[in-house]
Amino acid sequence: MVKRISIVALLFVLVAVCTGVSLAQDTVTVHLWMHDHPPRVPLDKDLIAKFEKDNPTLKVEYTVVPDQEWDTTLATALASGKGPDLFNQATFAIGQFYNQGILAPVDPVAAGYKDEASIYSAYESGDALLAGATFDKQLYGLPTELSAYACYTNNALWKAAGLDPEKDFPTTWEQMKVVAEKLTKRDASGALVQRGFDFKYDSSLFMLLIFNPMVQQLGGNMIDEVNYTANIDTPEVRQVLGYWNDWVNTWKLGGPQYTSSRAAFLGGELAIDCDMGNWG
Repeated sequence: MVKRISIVALLFVLVAVCTGVSLAQDTVTVHLWMHDHPPRVPLDKDLIAKFEKDNPTLKVEYTVVPDQEWDTTLATALASGKGPDLFNQATFAIGQFYNQGILAPVDPVAAGYKDEASIYSAYESGDALLAGATFDKQLYGLPTELSAYACYTNNALWKAAGLDPEKDFPTTWEQMKVVAEKLTKRDASGALVQRGFDFKYDSSLFMLLIFNPMVQQLGGNMIDEVNYTANIDTPEVRQVLGYWNDWVNTWKLGGPQYTSSRAAFLGGELAIDCDMGNWG
């Protein structure tokens, strides 16, 4: 089934938080780094202003790092011991920081909760939502943003192909091929000028966000979440790789040589795009 994918970015506290806190006239400065996410930045500033008003002895030094520089900037700073006191990161990328021993567990009382169980119960499906920040039954982060990635349709292209996106949208990857072929247009040489659907080849992150769910839909999983090990030599992984190979080389419905899927969708050259979030 074609499914929606959600990623949670969580806020973490460093173990050595005191080393990054500067004191001046009984005022404590906390250094907060966040990746650039335009819909969230104004909210951050409003919340920080309210927090500082309610806590006059605390000052938050807020730094926004461009997305393309975020992972490298954060990892380099933390490795050198000059990182922020607080930072947010996507759930799939935080295991490295836990393994390095630089994260502090969440203090429920300081976060405004009675106990850790109250944090989980405060969120719908809290155990699942916070699983990426939970290690050895201990919580290490709180949510700061949620990106829900879904499939979008260009209704005009669907209508031109005689299709109704509400009635004809595929519910399996086998159906995706059939529908995409109906939405595909080629020039005289056979080159694609309009694609029905394609993968986001220019982003390893988004390829993973689609790849592993496809594996899970077949009953597999590349990650053993109990033992923290990976296994990509499975029938399910091979089947998904075969589908991707066929998409490009056998069925010739797309490929990395064409315009990136999101740009193509926004440019009216792609009928279905499945890599844009609720902020798109």
